[in-house]
Amino acid sequence: MNPPPPEILRAEGICMRAGAKPLLRNVDFTLQRGKIHVIVGPNGAGKSTLLRVLTGEAHPTSGSVALDGRNLAEYESSDLARRRAFLPQTSSLTFPFTIREVVEIGRLPYRESKVATTAAIEKALEKVGLWERADEGYLHLSGGEKQRVHLARILAQLGQPENSVLILDEPTASLDLTFQHQVFAIAREWAMNGAAVLLVLHDLNQTMRFAETVTVLKEGMVTGQGTPSEVLTPELIQDVYHVNAHWVESDHHQLLAVDGPTSPLS
Repeated sequence: MNPPPPEILRAEGICMRAGAKPLLRNVDFTLQRGKIHVIVGPNGAGKSTLLRVLTGEAHPTSGSVALDGRNLAEYESSDLARRRAFLPQTSSLTFPFTIREVVEIGRLPYRESKVATTAAIEKALEKVGLWERADEGYLHLSGGEKQRVHLARILAQLGQPENSVLILDEPTASLDLTFQHQVFAIAREWAMNGAAVLLVLHDLNQTMRFAETVTVLKEGMVTGQGTPSEVLTPELIQDVYHVNAHWVESDHHQLLAVDGPTSPLS
């Protein structure tokens, strides 16, 4: 049996408008199995809008998004949920659920035994270091702990990495350093086991270290796409972020040194 092609998700010619304002302009984008892809760009560049289109939450003004060559709109919602999971920057939940009950929501697309559901919940909570706290109340957690619970929820939703699409929007924003690296370890593990992993990040140091490919957005357009070392040049960073910066080698990693804005801030 031939292995599946590397490409799992393709967006072509994506345009999106809010009234007369263009949000995305002719964006082409692919995700591949076994790869971590990162989207970066300044505030208002269109990153969150692109994620909403890629997940099927929003329909583009023009263009298409296909999962394994099939348009997202053709999938039943439960089938799509078992293949693709999305963790937004914030998740609002005000009911007095336990941690376990929040993660169990991720198993709603499945018709399975209680034993299978429990096993999936346990596996996901172990990944984020919260299994021993499974019966604690969700509402009493810190913001970072809640984000870890929701990460466990979407891991439980997918169940297994192979042929899945894991999409995380600013997943480390509210986490301390230990759990930031835990998120990247999970992303790497899922990619190594056949998932296509997509992260939106603001930190270019994290992008350079963990991404295998990167897309840079500016004003709704793709201004760079390729490997981080190819794309994240001082010239592009100056053009997109309006800062003078250069990369410094440190213990086999590249760190971005920002010298200052290209012009005085108003």
